[in-house]
Amino acid sequence: MTLSFDAAPLLGVGIDAEQVARFERVAATPAGWDFAFAPAEISYALCQAEPARALCASFCCKEALFKCLRHPFNYPDCVLRYEPGQRDYELELSGQLGQDLRQARAHAAVWTEDEGREMAAVVLLARRP
Repeated sequence: MTLSFDAAPLLGVGIDAEQVARFERVAATPAGWDFAFAPAEISYALCQAEPARALCASFCCKEALFKCLRHPFNYPDCVLRYEPGQRDYELELSGQLGQDLRQARAHAAVWTEDEGREMAAVVLLARRP
């Protein structure tokens, strides 16, 4: 894993893992999941070859960020645009979450476990240099 913040002060670390199978249902019937995913995020995931994997990776990042912050936030305000084979991401933060964290950046590393049946993510939250 190659997460680097060029010596920026670290504000928090979070990790999460989820089973991809849990997100097959979301991919099949995405209506009603707006509490967890932004509409554009669902649309983007549904265009992927494996939409459940994309949604699972995104949810892992949201849960890992929640663990960094140690308080709730509006999950659709944190977006991951998952690309198969890519491991490192900067999360897109918007809304109140983006305002609250405007002086920070959230970097995520995402990978598969258990022969692809699970996704995992670690999120580092650091102050912008």
